[in-house]
Amino acid sequence: MLPRRPLAAPLAARALAVAQAIARELVKLGFTDASLRGSSGAWLLVHELGGDAPAVPRATMRRWEAAAIAGLSAQRVSFFEGMLGTAWLLSRLGRAADELAAVDAAVLDVLHDPWDEGLAAFGGGLAGFGSYGLSRMHTPTGRRVVRRCVALFGELARRRGRAVWWVPGTAALREAALPLWNREGSAAAVAFLAAAAGSTRSALPLAERGARTLALELGRAVRDGIGVVTPQAAPGLLHGSGTWALGSAGAVGALLSVAYATRDFAAAASCGRMLADLDPAACAVSDASLGTGTAGIACVLQALAEATRQPGFALAAEHWHLRTLRCRRPGDGIGGYLHLDALASVAEGGGRWAKRPGLLDGAAGTALSLLTAARGIRASPWFARCLVA
Repeated sequence: MLPRRPLAAPLAARALAVAQAIARELVKLGFTDASLRGSSGAWLLVHELGGDAPAVPRATMRRWEAAAIAGLSAQRVSFFEGMLGTAWLLSRLGRAADELAAVDAAVLDVLHDPWDEGLAAFGGGLAGFGSYGLSRMHTPTGRRVVRRCVALFGELARRRGRAVWWVPGTAALREAALPLWNREGSAAAVAFLAAAAGSTRSALPLAERGARTLALELGRAVRDGIGVVTPQAAPGLLHGSGTWALGSAGAVGALLSVAYATRDFAAAASCGRMLADLDPAACAVSDASLGTGTAGIACVLQALAEATRQPGFALAAEHWHLRTLRCRRPGDGIGGYLHLDALASVAEGGGRWAKRPGLLDGAAGTALSLLTAARGIRASPWFARCLVA
């Protein structure tokens, strides 16, 4: 790993103060989106802050809950961008039991037939359904959702005698799909399967097989001179080096998820060094978001540092957290942050700096990342499960 200078100032106190400042501004916003890109993202942040959260009026909490419940039938089917993430949060908070029972039934209906749609937690992908199911493991229907998602990934892996969900250009993926990354590729699939391994026996062998392929492909990318830059992007997408949604940080996070299940961190640490060696000064990442910015890279490196106890990862994580703090411009945006929506096409508003409140593309995610700098990633178990564990 590249040598790095010691930090000049304590990071934890700064990071927590900025996370709190973001939360204070989010609480005052009027949201039109109840998904994790809107009020549910703010609600998640407030919950994770716990005793460090700003005071939230009861009327605001009631409004967030009502909007989330209404969104179960109004939002599109997606985890990070729609009703699956909203349902996941309601389940974690122990709310809306009757409404979530109806969601369970609807999800099982969608998953009944062979799967030929997306794979990740975006746009109605299979890993998004599985991530929701993991939040419902305390119910029989939730366990059925998880088992069904694992079975569908198994069916995809057997088609044509190969694991097609990590091979681009097959019947199960659009031709433009990325082979590794979380936005379209297999990192999200591997991470879900690893998370499901504790409850579904058939999940772990699939996760391990996927992890081996991810590690090989990451190594090949470096040997071919691609490094940790996304090798290709679907039409209309902007992308940057090493990011969680569109770069190698997501793949390394998936390897780390498998390592938690197997207690073997060798592959995650080996590939993680590629990420730790990324020079921030030479990197195209200027946004502070979780999905395509500094915050997501910092979180994955933070998780590697805590899992492996290797000081090089800790220093790399601290430097990326500091880079997130340097992106802040007090008085701008939300808590000093404007964000790019690099996951949207230009026609949808991508590529423009704007006030964005959400989890992956906005201020709530930036604050959650900074919270891991203050407390450690395992102190935010819901968030860690959602992103890297």
